[in-house]
Amino acid sequence: MKIKLEGPRIILRPPVLSDTDIINAHVQVPDICRYTFISRLSTIESTREYIRNTRKWWRSGRNQHFAIVWKNPQCVIGMIGLSAIDHKNRNAELGYWLAKKYWGQGLTPEAIRLILDYSFKDLKLRRIYAHVMHPNKPSIRVMEKIGFQREGYLRKAVFQNGRWLDEILFAILKEDYLSHR
Repeated sequence: MKIKLEGPRIILRPPVLSDTDIINAHVQVPDICRYTFISRLSTIESTREYIRNTRKWWRSGRNQHFAIVWKNPQCVIGMIGLSAIDHKNRNAELGYWLAKKYWGQGLTPEAIRLILDYSFKDLKLRRIYAHVMHPNKPSIRVMEKIGFQREGYLRKAVFQNGRWLDEILFAILKEDYLSHR
């Protein structure tokens, strides 16, 4: 797990136990948790266990989660990853979150492009998909900006924070991504 993906302003690398406190602090912010499932990381111990599990998931080949690290000064500002990696059908699900302080700076698209480059070149995947909870307008805009296509609308697919939310299914194919760059 010595993989490191580097962009102009950020580095993606597997999370390590020393990231526990900062990741846990970020996920306590309600705006971060509103449209994600990271609210399950409500304690230091649950965050530590998540990080330990990422190592097992990497070894299994089914999930690869990365810490998003701001380069200067180096600090963890979010997470991004591939889940349900299906090597036979060459696809995977994308998920991400970013600390609120870093919103609106183009860092999420930068991280997603790093993951897509890695997915299509190194993992030899053909399709990456993402479920975006509606009404998460910033994530919808990011998906569209990068070239993801809407493939479906899942009504009342997620029960989150005491209410039912719809999900929009987005996907991008390798050829679409390469032509959109």
